[in-house]
Amino acid sequence: MIKEKFFDDTLKVSPEFMELFVYDKISNTHNTISTYEDFLKSDCILSIVSYDYNNIEICSKYENILLAIMNNIKRLELEDTKIVILKNIPPKASLKAWKSMSDMPLYIDDSDIMSEK
Repeated sequence: MIKEKFFDDTLKVSPEFMELFVYDKISNTHNTISTYEDFLKSDCILSIVSYDYNNIEICSKYENILLAIMNNIKRLELEDTKIVILKNIPPKASLKAWKSMSDMPLYIDDSDIMSEK
């Protein structure tokens, strides 16, 4: 029922807070991922964090996954959509949907941005 509602375009359902971690293999042990460093050390290949329905942070260990996601977003031709590609992500950057004031963001200022599309 929930899956049907989530994918029903007429309902306009948007997740406001979400942490999605994708693994490429089945394992009984999954460590908690809170930071970019945790992500890099894990078996997780993709992290998607939405901390409001307008801002989504996507990290992947595989560039082809990121390129496919970017191309799909561009193909939608959405208004007011900006893709920011970072050249450096601090290891202690938070990958949590609920960030406290002490949590480090993925990027701090424009010097971290490699390009915008």
